[in-house]
Amino acid sequence: MSKFAVANVRLVLPDGIERGTLLVDGGRIVDVRVGPAPIPPDEYEIVDGGGRYCAPGLIDIHVHGGGGFDLMTDDVEQVRSYARWVATRGVTSFLVSTSGRDHAEILRRLRAVAPACDGSVRPAVGGMRAPHPPAPSPRRGEGEQGGGAARVLGFHLEGPYINAVRKGAFPPRWLRAASADEYRELFEASGGTVRQVTLAPELPGADELIRAVVESGAVAAIGHTDATYDETMRAIDLGATHVTHCFNAMRPFGHRDPGVLGAVMASDALTAELIGDGAHVDYAAARVLIRAKGCDRVVLITDGMPLAGTPDGAGEWEGQAIRVDGGKAVRVSDETIIGGVITLDQTMRNAVSHMGVALHDAVAMASTNAARALMLDGAYGVLAAGRAADFVLLDDALGVAETWVAGERVV
Repeated sequence: MSKFAVANVRLVLPDGIERGTLLVDGGRIVDVRVGPAPIPPDEYEIVDGGGRYCAPGLIDIHVHGGGGFDLMTDDVEQVRSYARWVATRGVTSFLVSTSGRDHAEILRRLRAVAPACDGSVRPAVGGMRAPHPPAPSPRRGEGEQGGGAARVLGFHLEGPYINAVRKGAFPPRWLRAASADEYRELFEASGGTVRQVTLAPELPGADELIRAVVESGAVAAIGHTDATYDETMRAIDLGATHVTHCFNAMRPFGHRDPGVLGAVMASDALTAELIGDGAHVDYAAARVLIRAKGCDRVVLITDGMPLAGTPDGAGEWEGQAIRVDGGKAVRVSDETIIGGVITLDQTMRNAVSHMGVALHDAVAMASTNAARALMLDGAYGVLAAGRAADFVLLDDALGVAETWVAGERVV
């Protein structure tokens, strides 16, 4: 179908939920009609939504794998297979999060996987960062996988420029000093599709790195850091706008040493990722973050690893023995949590059931806010005219019934 109307749905809109109809033409939303809206059948093919919720497609900007598929790879078919699997969980787009290792290996991985990325949206360059960039072509780019899959929006580099004091599960040998020159090589190797870089702003050379990331049009994200409050505020002044998995792998809050978390809570300039599984961050702490930042500045993520969405059991990832049990993955050698094991649709449900968040706000935290954090909210993350027709239909229990990408039903 090229021109169709999704009727008889409960539209999940930024300000609440309304019964209505979604009109799509050529892979893009052309209208959102609230209330009774007769649609001429000779103009639009009618899709009956069955009274279900119609929400913008979910966007995971921090994920390393799931469903048995690994995104920290130079095998592009792994990424394409993941993109097909994750669409069944309501995700319509995501970033490939890669990590550490030596410079040559990261370059190889970026070059190998870049063909899977959507080349229709390019980051702004030269520091000219429009808050609402033009919508891309709603159709898939030549490199995209299509055929029942989520979009690959680009890359998230989680390191290697992070602090060994707050390394989390990363082996120390993967980490090194910040280098703007190295970053520029990585950006070029990605074909200009690096969209987010997690870095520790207190490291030597970090000021220059932040400037280089911002100049490239990517998002400078503060994470895996032992930065003080003042060091974090300096990073904000230099252009950092985002925080990687808030609470995890960062200096804890103290009333005389507020650190990164103090800056997160105090600054409206920062959006904050939250792993919404209840294991990485207690739900009470999650509620504190949401109260401090507001629902519009919190981004739900999975930080998923390859065993996410699969049964509990033992496995291996990046040469490390791991065990998944009771919603948590740990490294066997020292019981360190090593990535998330739930899916983004479950984090959305957790926000409603455990964080006291209204449905429309939970959807925004798993979709709209992610697009805004990446400066792609003019293209994705909301049901509105001009946006790509990436949406999901949810049942009363908020389970994923259908997933649509670029106006095509993929699940």
